[in-house]
Amino acid sequence: LLALSFLLLFSRIEAFDVGFISFSLDRCFSEYLQQLQKSVNSLITLLAAQTNNSTEAEVGSSTVRSSTELTAIARMDLASAIIQLFHHGLTTPRTGTGLVPIWHGLGCAVPSATFSPASGEKTHVWQVFEYFYTLKLGDQYNATPARTLAQAFQVNLSGGVAVTPKQMLFDDVMKVQSSHEPHKKSADCKFRSLVCAGLNRCQLAVWCQMVAKSSAIVDRFYQPWSYVAQTGFSEAAGYLQRLSELELNLPTDFPVRQLSTIKEVFGDPV
Repeated sequence: LLALSFLLLFSRIEAFDVGFISFSLDRCFSEYLQQLQKSVNSLITLLAAQTNNSTEAEVGSSTVRSSTELTAIARMDLASAIIQLFHHGLTTPRTGTGLVPIWHGLGCAVPSATFSPASGEKTHVWQVFEYFYTLKLGDQYNATPARTLAQAFQVNLSGGVAVTPKQMLFDDVMKVQSSHEPHKKSADCKFRSLVCAGLNRCQLAVWCQMVAKSSAIVDRFYQPWSYVAQTGFSEAAGYLQRLSELELNLPTDFPVRQLSTIKEVFGDPV
């Protein structure tokens, strides 16, 4: 009887702990969702204000849609909120199960992006998107002759144009990697550039949910209590979907543009 009493007491304590943890986690990503909603509102409000204060010719050009202020909100506020949600409950893959190189066999000068986390190194959401790229054979898509020519000459060729959201993601992951890696830019910097690319494509919400709802991604990278595992990014995607109505032309090479300009003026160091 005494043992049964202890068992019942332990069960009640355990149930309380689980409920308390669940409540704490809900509050945790509620704060991140509020930050996301605030950044979405800021982006929409700023674009509307700039559009109203511009001439018809300016609105028709890319000047308004690619302003420094819009880029700052997208890269800093919006991207940071998305990163926080993707990092909630994100873990490092087990030792010995690092990612395979995703840039092999492309026939172009792109450095390897193998992900084998060192001891204690934290996984970044950019690496999660890289793994999705590998998992869904993004390298094979980008290695097709039409895609290779289109990337080399920066033109769209028949049969080489990204059509589906997944193909657009493959295209932009490759572009960000190839433009940022030669300058040794961080995973964080690359992901912020990818967010801008997703906004330009009006596909950011779709991309995030596509990755978050992949069972292979969830099983490999996320704790069961994480935001991604619990929700599939649904509520966050709902906020981001509002941005799919905007026509933006944000620079996706913003972090490397100044470095490229310096090299053009002064040349590479000897």
